[in-house]
Amino acid sequence: MAATIKTISPASPGWDANLQRTAVPATDYWFRVDYLEQGVMKQFRAHFVETISNTN
Repeated sequence: MAATIKTISPASPGWDANLQRTAVPATDYWFRVDYLEQGVMKQFRAHFVETISNTN
C-alpha cells in the first residue's frame, strides 16, 4: 500500500530522505507528479532508489 511521505512544490527545497525527522531506509521509492499542460491535468509516475553514501 502506498503512502504519501512528502509533498513537494516547485518552490520547495525537495526531500531530505527523512520522515518525521527520522531517516527512512534506503529502498525503492515511487513518486507521482501532477501537472497542467495546455489546460489538461496530466500525471507522471516513476521511481528512484535512495542510496546512503558514506563520504568520510
